[in-house]
Amino acid sequence: MKSTPVKISLSGDRLLIFSPEKGGVKIGEAALKTAPDAKDIEAAHKRSEKRVAAIHKKIEGSNVNYEKILARIKEFGMIVPEASLERLFKDGLTLEITNALLKAHEAKYKNRMAGRWANMVFNLFISDFRSYQRKGLPPATKPVPEACEEHEFQVAVNQ
Repeated sequence: MKSTPVKISLSGDRLLIFSPEKGGVKIGEAALKTAPDAKDIEAAHKRSEKRVAAIHKKIEGSNVNYEKILARIKEFGMIVPEASLERLFKDGLTLEITNALLKAHEAKYKNRMAGRWANMVFNLFISDFRSYQRKGLPPATKPVPEACEEHEFQVAVNQ
């Protein structure tokens, strides 16, 4: 007979079986042969309550950080599509990274805000975050010269 390590969780009158790693995948379920005694049930509930409390605390902390990131980016006058920001947040954007990127690229963002580019500045921020994920933080950037005139371009597309 082969032995495989698993984690088991009591759910009502069923045993839920999971792979042993953290956040393990549900492998299956089993029916209880004998009912657990009250002491075992109480211990299982306490462990479950502690896990749920830890998860709620982590979520609350995440929501606070998300709101701080959103407020910080909006301080620069950026138009922020929240779905895009949520994706960045899930990809690892933190308040510390946000502050570092805003400081490193402050001149570029503020310069773009002066013209009709306000709705595109958040896209620059996204690009800077993706670059940070690949290479780390850049040295402080030099001010970007103001645009003297706008140009329209037409692009031909071969089909």
